[in-house]
Amino acid sequence: MREFIKDPITLILIVVFIFPLISGFIKITSTKDVKDEILDIEKTFGFFIAVVLGIYVSRKFILFKEYSIFEKYIPNPLEDFFLNNPSISFLIVSFIIIIILQSILYMIIKLINSVTIDPLLKALYNFGQNSSTAGKRILGSILQLPKSIIYVILVSIILNFGTMFYKNPEFNSYLEKSKLYNYVSNKLIVPIYNSSFAQSLPIILSNTLKVEEVNESSNLKKIVYYNGITLEKGVKSNKEIDEFAKDITSKFSKDKDKAKVIYNWVGENISYDYDKADRIMMNDYSKASGAISAFNSKEGICFDYACLYVAMARASGLKVRLISGEGFNGTSWVNHAWNQVYLKESGEWINVDPTFYKSGNYFNSRRFSIDHKGDKIIGEW
Repeated sequence: MREFIKDPITLILIVVFIFPLISGFIKITSTKDVKDEILDIEKTFGFFIAVVLGIYVSRKFILFKEYSIFEKYIPNPLEDFFLNNPSISFLIVSFIIIIILQSILYMIIKLINSVTIDPLLKALYNFGQNSSTAGKRILGSILQLPKSIIYVILVSIILNFGTMFYKNPEFNSYLEKSKLYNYVSNKLIVPIYNSSFAQSLPIILSNTLKVEEVNESSNLKKIVYYNGITLEKGVKSNKEIDEFAKDITSKFSKDKDKAKVIYNWVGENISYDYDKADRIMMNDYSKASGAISAFNSKEGICFDYACLYVAMARASGLKVRLISGEGFNGTSWVNHAWNQVYLKESGEWINVDPTFYKSGNYFNSRRFSIDHKGDKIIGEW
């Protein structure tokens, strides 16, 4: 019991799963009960499908395609509100789509039932007539199993969105501890509704970005270490990187175009190093870190992506920053690193995240406010 107190998320999911089974067992199943239960399960399943599709559609085709639906169809001043509040706009659009899809799916379910439900009900009726009271109770519990599974998934979806919009460290730590929640999220929720970290983007592990301050006894100077090396060593470049960066940006005169070319190259050509992430979680810093390592090996973790972006941006004459904070990995918030680059033509710093490149547009995108938080400037060049 103490383990469940320390892991309330798992306890919630277990209760959600067991409750319908117990309810079905207590209730003695009649013919009408069977019909009602089947229809109830179908409605629950239809609602689940509507939620999943609603989230998927609003994420993939509406909100994260440069917010085109708001820019084209929503008049001012509502347009500014939606564009500046992506979390709220996402929830509103998802809700509208879910309601529409639920109505459509309910009509489809009724149509299918008219063709298929009668033979099934007849078979269940014959079973119920010939069964004992215990058999009827077992049947009632079995009928609730699909609903139990769907309820667990729906509650996991709610918790997933909860941690995305309710950015509370304690709540996030409970989610990280729950193996059941993380299993359901990683195996079912994230792949289905295409979270911003889904598909080919790596599952970034918490604490793969290690930061600590050490005082030197001689002059008490503070040195910040990242994954076993200093920041300056991390962003250190060489002649090969400098010449390559200058070459791929030589065609462009605007800072934005140069910054985008570097972002695209790093995102496309560097692969996430899962082995290194696992080692760092165990305080093993035997694998090299930083820009040079990432450029040579074509792999690294978020810190390496960000360091390489710094090195290439500096070689191309761009002002650049390395940012540390937290990113949402589809299930919880984890330590993360990304970049900001200065555009002289517009006089502004913009966010770029080459680590997230494979999951969508993370070059000066509004989605940053949804799955990035706690940004701190670690270095500026």
